[in-house]
Amino acid sequence: PTGHALGWQEPGGRLQAGAELRGPRFAGRLGQAPVALAAERMRVDLAGFTADRLAVRLGSGTGATRLDAATLAGRFAGGGVAGTYAGLAGKIANVPLLVSEGAGRWQVRRGNLEMAGRLRVADEQDPDRFHPLVSEDFRLTLADNRIHATGWLLHPATGTRVAEATIDHHLRTGAGTALLDVPGITFGEGFQPEALTPLTVGVVALVSGTLTGQGRIEWDSAGSRSTGTFATQNMNLAAPFGPVEGLATSVEFTDLLGLTSAPGQIARMGLVRAGIDVYDGDVRYQLRPNYHVAVESGRWPFAGGELLLQPTLLDFSQPSTKYLTFQVVGLDAARFIQQMEFSNIAATGTFDGIIPMQFDQRGGRIVGGRLAARQPGGTLSYVGELSDRDLGAYGILAFNALKSLRYSRFDLTLDGALDGEFVTNIDLDGIARNPELTTVPSGSGIPGIVAGRVFSQLARIPFEFNIRIEGQFRALIATARSFSDPTPLIQAVLPDLLRDRPTTTTDVQDEESEPVP
Repeated sequence: PTGHALGWQEPGGRLQAGAELRGPRFAGRLGQAPVALAAERMRVDLAGFTADRLAVRLGSGTGATRLDAATLAGRFAGGGVAGTYAGLAGKIANVPLLVSEGAGRWQVRRGNLEMAGRLRVADEQDPDRFHPLVSEDFRLTLADNRIHATGWLLHPATGTRVAEATIDHHLRTGAGTALLDVPGITFGEGFQPEALTPLTVGVVALVSGTLTGQGRIEWDSAGSRSTGTFATQNMNLAAPFGPVEGLATSVEFTDLLGLTSAPGQIARMGLVRAGIDVYDGDVRYQLRPNYHVAVESGRWPFAGGELLLQPTLLDFSQPSTKYLTFQVVGLDAARFIQQMEFSNIAATGTFDGIIPMQFDQRGGRIVGGRLAARQPGGTLSYVGELSDRDLGAYGILAFNALKSLRYSRFDLTLDGALDGEFVTNIDLDGIARNPELTTVPSGSGIPGIVAGRVFSQLARIPFEFNIRIEGQFRALIATARSFSDPTPLIQAVLPDLLRDRPTTTTDVQDEESEPVP
């Protein structure tokens, strides 16, 4: 065809009908673009040809397209040539994707090349940023010095559609673009992010939700650039610090291939269950090179005050400990107790503090957490039952004071694993608000009137409590709630078929009925 030329060279022989060429090399151009071909062996006859281990190079320099085929067969017909290929592998221009295991059909008409079939797509970077995908509808055309390729990228095991790829490359200039359109990847019980990428292993699990977005890769003589926007709404997942519900975020990538974003990205979370539930939080962050995440700030409304996340840098390039420090500002004791559903405790006062947390593959822990009441203090009332009656007169006096105490100092220190042993130390100074309610311990041997006056006077003396609580953190929270509502404890040990069933049933005879043998 006009504008195209191809020359061939076969050492030690010349082309004949039925000839078998060993190590042939071809060079020429398609329009203005250089093209080179080489094969290990090639057989040509009047009907067509077959080639083994064919290597094709389109263009030149860093923008060249490389295609290698294990076998290529063609037949001359209708003013062109068409055939099949198998074992196709290579790379299209500067697109950072490697293709392999390609097989399908091809044809050349009026100097234009068309290919269609299936292939496997993998990440060019080592280690991989994503697991290999397949395309069952790959199509490529070469016309007017322009390569145009399209195809859906699928998860090979499940057939889940991941992205629709559209690639355009100009052989003359070496410039091009690749669009990756993700209309919606839905994660659930049968399909998790680790099926697509190793980067989420140990970071998130039990993901439920949909991811949408689009990525764009551009290249020319100056190099390559990549951008993209990906978003999710109302996603649920499990993180090292606990389950997250209602996650919504949109990430503006400034370097999609390097997984780098602009600063000031916002993630909104409806609920985070990190031992204590926090609702409606916002986190500002930036994705940085080498799989680092810069947390710029975080804020949750919390029991009438605020829970603030201080800036930190998280390294996800390797297994490592992540450090998060939360600042508690203006926590209202009464609202906190109400939120935690502690029915046997009542308190007033405003608390501030700091809660440093560490997370790794084994879970999360609080290290050196501290909360302190603002002046002038507040009140505390504990109306629960004593677990040990053998406390002595002064022990009972102290617990009686806790029934109605005005404190001037209330400090808590917190240390331990969220899923393991946890220690809480409470330092509390206060005085009984109603000393006349102080009861006389039975069996004291002191006349009631005398004892009442003595204990009433003793109760007016300021108390200093040093309380140490040890146990499983989440178990302590659950136990405190179960004092007033044991339903969660009961539900946890019931068989699944018995949970949430109606309380009325006719399977058991009425009490008024006669005995049944």
